[in-house]
Amino acid sequence: SESAYIYRPLEFHSDENNKDHDPNAQYKLMCEIECGSTVGSIGVGYEDFMHANQESGYAKLYIPCFEKDRILVFAMGSGDEPEEQDF
Repeated sequence: SESAYIYRPLEFHSDENNKDHDPNAQYKLMCEIECGSTVGSIGVGYEDFMHANQESGYAKLYIPCFEKDRILVFAMGSGDEPEEQDF
């Protein structure tokens, strides 16, 4: 496929026997990322990515695009706009 598909759970149910996962989970497409080349498996990390401005502790998605010899990196965050800083 030439697109990466990111899904999110609709809701999470747990009980005493299934604390870590929900075998009845349902997911909804959150976004499609068109890469224009074959997409490999998406990697997830929580370390800060290089020296870019970002909110620490949030997931980073690493999407390999093979024919373009690139890895796209998307940083998740709180969704809050950062405060402007005067320099």
